[in-house]
Amino acid sequence: MVGESLFLKRVSPTEQKFLSRRRCKLEFYSHLDRDSSGRVVSFKLLRDHLRDVREVCGEVLGRLPLVAELRGVLVELGELVGGCHDFGKFTSFFQNYLQKGGKEGLKKNHSLISALWAAYSCFRKKGIGSFWEAALVFGVVHHHHGKLENSREFLVDDLYYFRKNKANISPKHKESIAVLRSQVEDILGRLSSLEKEVFFPLPYKEVRKFGEDFLDFGDFYHYLEEVGEFLEERAEEKAERFWRKFNFCLHLLFSVLVDMDRRDASKTIKRKSEVEIPPSIVEKHIRSKYRKAGESELLHSLRNAIFSDLSKRAEEALPRILTLTAPTGSGKTLASFHFALKLRERIQRKRGYRPKIIYALPFTSIIDQNFEIFRQIFDQYLEGFSGRETEFLLKHHYYSSAEYKADGEEFSLDQSMLLIEAWESEVIVTTFVQLFSAILSRTPATLKRFHNIVGSIILLDEVQSLPLKYWTLLEKVFRWLCDYGRCYLVMMSATQPLIFNPDEVEELVHSVYFDKLNRVKIEVFIEKEQKLEEFSEEFLRGYQQEKSYCLILNTISSSQIVFHKLKEGGVDNLFYLSGSILPVHRKIRIEEIRRALEEGEAPVLVTTQVIEAGVDLDFDIIYRDLAPLDALVQAAGRSNRHGRRRRGIVRFVHLINEEKVAYGKMIYGKAHLSVAMSMLGKTKEIEEREFYKMILENYESLVRKQDFSEGEEIWDRWQKEGDYSVIDKFQLIEEKQPRITVFLEIDGEAEEIWHHYYHRVYLERDYRRKRENFLKIRQSFRQYTLSIPMQNIRKAFWDYCGGKTYLIGYVRKEIANDIYDPTTGLRALDEESHLIL
Repeated sequence: MVGESLFLKRVSPTEQKFLSRRRCKLEFYSHLDRDSSGRVVSFKLLRDHLRDVREVCGEVLGRLPLVAELRGVLVELGELVGGCHDFGKFTSFFQNYLQKGGKEGLKKNHSLISALWAAYSCFRKKGIGSFWEAALVFGVVHHHHGKLENSREFLVDDLYYFRKNKANISPKHKESIAVLRSQVEDILGRLSSLEKEVFFPLPYKEVRKFGEDFLDFGDFYHYLEEVGEFLEERAEEKAERFWRKFNFCLHLLFSVLVDMDRRDASKTIKRKSEVEIPPSIVEKHIRSKYRKAGESELLHSLRNAIFSDLSKRAEEALPRILTLTAPTGSGKTLASFHFALKLRERIQRKRGYRPKIIYALPFTSIIDQNFEIFRQIFDQYLEGFSGRETEFLLKHHYYSSAEYKADGEEFSLDQSMLLIEAWESEVIVTTFVQLFSAILSRTPATLKRFHNIVGSIILLDEVQSLPLKYWTLLEKVFRWLCDYGRCYLVMMSATQPLIFNPDEVEELVHSVYFDKLNRVKIEVFIEKEQKLEEFSEEFLRGYQQEKSYCLILNTISSSQIVFHKLKEGGVDNLFYLSGSILPVHRKIRIEEIRRALEEGEAPVLVTTQVIEAGVDLDFDIIYRDLAPLDALVQAAGRSNRHGRRRRGIVRFVHLINEEKVAYGKMIYGKAHLSVAMSMLGKTKEIEEREFYKMILENYESLVRKQDFSEGEEIWDRWQKEGDYSVIDKFQLIEEKQPRITVFLEIDGEAEEIWHHYYHRVYLERDYRRKRENFLKIRQSFRQYTLSIPMQNIRKAFWDYCGGKTYLIGYVRKEIANDIYDPTTGLRALDEESHLIL
């Protein structure tokens, strides 16, 4: 006793409490946290964890605006999965592993036996006919530590082989069944220790019935087989109506369980606060700052008219799927945000819940730009914003801030990331990738925010960026989300794609606004193929120093070549911008160009597609290499954008390499370019008032040519057969070849950041500290990284990577300054460098 008391004095108070409880009686824990020396710094009793997760799952689901037929049942099932999800942690195998570090192998796993307990609870509470509910709770609990999978394999094949003791079961499944038997027997062997535990939703005595029934192939065992057969029949029937409802419920229950389980385990408790965002804050901002210097009266009036129209529409009864099609530069960003705030206010008034607003865009550069606009509005006009910024407004992409600010609450980096990644905010500004990975996904890390999408107002800006091949899939996904998730969806663009037939959705503004503007004209020269040298020489001959120019090329290599030729030709005030420029230089470069334009310095910018969507720059003359017509119209949105001049000009050209291959063909699909060539090949000039009709005809032609089978296969297998593995085929950004993130150590600041990364992240063995150390530098780290094709990695810095493709590539300062130029970015490493986008 003396030795033990001396030992207790050396340990933390939490460790003493833990050891004392363990000496006095057998306790069951869900989680233990230890410091680097192995001492317990916090713990949670299993019964408390199951109770808390059960309660919060029910509360979250109870707040959502679910359809009437699902509301009660999902709250009940949410409490059930919350109360059952860690039942398997009562085994001695898991407790020995958790408390003593025992090597228990697969026997410490708890998801499958917990899923069986959840299904048994459903069977006992809801009766023999509750097949679809039992399938839901089994699937959610079984996979809550991994990807959603098809549960039919276990419920049909494995159970049958287990009962019949068949030899032809696979070794993997045979081992899984053997482990399950051991776990059930273990639970039955220590029932006396469980007598004082609290089980939900069944009393303690049911635990014995559960175990014995399963091992003796009783009623519950046969019920499980019937659940499997029920799912098999629905799959064979391709019962789309059933699977649409089932998969929505599966996604939602999985999302809530995963999010609440992780929050409880990490003690991430955020008080639910009432957060009001009056639409008037946008109106105040517009009154004070909205009119651009030198902006035409016509464009100013048009912006006001669109803003007013949308404001009125927000007070009307609206369908859930809407489009907003308006010219470039017409103020869609603020008008749509004001519309969403007014619609949110009306929903709160009429229906009693306050929806989140999710503003999604294709590119992180535009996200940073628009987020900053929203942040300035909130900071200046929203009372109570300071100190609780993230409760109101959240930016989420891979390199966004890891700090979460809420009123009077402090969160660790890990806790902050849980709240950020789950979108625990009123307004979320994010990427298409982050949004769709929370819908068309089956992984816990992304699906955990699905429940915060339900009931939201989703603004999809620059929606034309969504891949054409997925249009039929996305149409069905959007309807599914709005039908069951009660979302409002607004698809915004100056070049509205035909994801929906125009007759099937409601447009928020009238196409008459396109007729009123004639700021720019397109001059078509695509019948004449030009090599880069010829094009550059022609530009230099026509170059006027008093004019501002933007040359948009399709590849980095072609843009770098043209830039150097113009520089050699004596062009003044010359700028370069592309994906080869590090973020640390890109942001500065855009501000330099904007300042030059505002001060009338007539800059010349050579760039790639990075400039086309959403970047607020305004040039006299644009040159655009061969591209789809929607990209051409987006490029035209950078000329005379604010109507300051009589007419802007866009020259549509056709550039080829030395092998006479069009650079456009290296980037865009054959169908897009063939439609552009056929529609404009004989045309000499197009005015802005013709854009709307041209784009509609363009998309109608593309829909006739496009093969939509890839997206249709994903939908059919997922929503007609319940096959979740097919979701992995959905790739919003299709890479032509593998890429690696590469860090370029170009200066002293980069050297310090890399030193921190290498010693405190790369070499750190403790996963938690590794993650926390990276989160501290994530934003600054991103400023020095590029995503580069694997083939170029091998040539420049394969020695550091050592062939390990999961590592971040690294180029030390001595080499970085040889291959990276702050003006034009990463130098072309070979002829395929045009694939660096």
